[in-house]
Amino acid sequence: MKCLLLNAHSLINKFNIFEAVVNALDADIIGVTRSVTTSWAIPQMLDSKISLCGYQLVHSDRSSPNKGGGVLLYVRNSLKPTEFSVDIYCNDNVWCQIDDLLIGVCYRSTNYATVGNDNNNKLYKLFNKVSTKHVLLMRDFNFSVIDWFSSG
Repeated sequence: MKCLLLNAHSLINKFNIFEAVVNALDADIIGVTRSVTTSWAIPQMLDSKISLCGYQLVHSDRSSPNKGGGVLLYVRNSLKPTEFSVDIYCNDNVWCQIDDLLIGVCYRSTNYATVGNDNNNKLYKLFNKVSTKHVLLMRDFNFSVIDWFSSG
């Protein structure tokens, strides 16, 4: 499976470019963080405006009036994904399941006015909930002080 994760501001304004990238890379699974689909661009946006031919769309839009946020997950229809609900409330995450594999897209905002001071605790509870399963997680955690590439 080919996976692609994008961090996109105002995706709706660049959707034709997004479609071209997806077609060129021929990805099976596409995660988009900070998609700003309904929270910033256009309230009450129809799924048809952000759908991709041949893919199932699962999304979570930020409901607050603050700019930013929202996540999208596209999975190729031939993989037969089903939407998966995690009963832990946490901002900006979405999940689906393919056979015994859970696929999630998660965005961790640093805007505490939007997500609250307990955002890290909510993430911990969310990951603890799915930790007993096989998980593919695409994420933007905004932990700038961590060197993700060090080998020690």
